[in-house]
Amino acid sequence: MSVPRENKQVPVVRRIGAAWLRQVCGMPEDRVETALVVLSELLTNAVVHGAGPSVGYRSWSPQQGLVQIEIDDGTAMATPQPAQAQPWDESGRGLFLVRVLVQELGGDWGFNATGTTAWCRLSIHSAPTEGGRGDS
Repeated sequence: MSVPRENKQVPVVRRIGAAWLRQVCGMPEDRVETALVVLSELLTNAVVHGAGPSVGYRSWSPQQGLVQIEIDDGTAMATPQPAQAQPWDESGRGLFLVRVLVQELGGDWGFNATGTTAWCRLSIHSAPTEGGRGDS
């Protein structure tokens, strides 16, 4: 879906993403809440730093047990990197937070080659433990 590049669209897309993760994917609630923070941060980053009139959102399952979320702001740029914000900075922690939360969910994330699309791939259930068994 595509939404206008406006801050007020973040909660709209968040609600749609939450419904999909809960109802269609069956993701456990604690993981849904963490995934929604990731979605919100990537979407807010696109709204704040993008230049086009809209932002694209896509979520899908590339294989059983995984979900992929993509945010496309249509603005080609150098690949963004997590910043080291100072304690008094009011912003600048979003990608750092994405990195930590995606790791916590046993996933990976990044940007496409042109920097227009941010993506993350997450396990629906807990990541496999050392014995090869994941929690369900």
